[in-house]
Amino acid sequence: MHDDSVTVSAPGAPDIELADLVERIDARRFRLIGRRNDMVKIAGRRASLSALNTILTNLPGVEDGAFVPPNTDDGHTMRMQVLAVAPGVSAADILAGLRKQIDPVFLPRTITFVEAMPRNSVGKLTAGALREFATTVMEGQIIGEIAFPANHPALPGHFPGLPVVPGALLLDCGLDLAGLSPAKIDQVKFLRPVRPEETLCFRLRRESGRLTLSARVANTANAPLVLRAIMRTQSD
Repeated sequence: MHDDSVTVSAPGAPDIELADLVERIDARRFRLIGRRNDMVKIAGRRASLSALNTILTNLPGVEDGAFVPPNTDDGHTMRMQVLAVAPGVSAADILAGLRKQIDPVFLPRTITFVEAMPRNSVGKLTAGALREFATTVMEGQIIGEIAFPANHPALPGHFPGLPVVPGALLLDCGLDLAGLSPAKIDQVKFLRPVRPEETLCFRLRRESGRLTLSARVANTANAPLVLRAIMRTQSD
């Protein structure tokens, strides 16, 4: 046992690392923490996603729902998020119910209500389907992808020997993909340098009279967020 992982060894056979996490109690005993792919760790504390989801769906009025783990590549989103099917229930009610039963570090940053969860034909909610659904709900629909070639005229001076796509160029291309001419941009965050040839996936979300434009590196596991802009349209 090493770093909470368990490896089984036998003479004449290769070592096998199990998918369980354990905590050593003493030389002869251990406590099972849970399955490796079911655990989420925040601020040094662990919790089982299935246990959190059970607490959520057992709250009064919650018909279905799930916790969405934070994307560890997004420095500003190191808190859980919740998607819930709960007609007539407020986010404050759900948060109050969760606060009574779970460690505060796992309380969600946002609670978003949806009509249905993306379960498959046998009722299973896969991690991949949940992540894609959560991204669409929270960041909007995909409006396009773009990559900046290494010979783009904006790159040679930005910066010599270590080219980075200028933030103004990222924002301009995103607005062009969205077909937007905003009267005001309330907030823009550039969260990660973008290198030449990296393909970015842009999304647009419309909510409460505001638009949120975001971009992530495409075709990458736990794709990092590189741009987020909140704005209003000319008609607002």
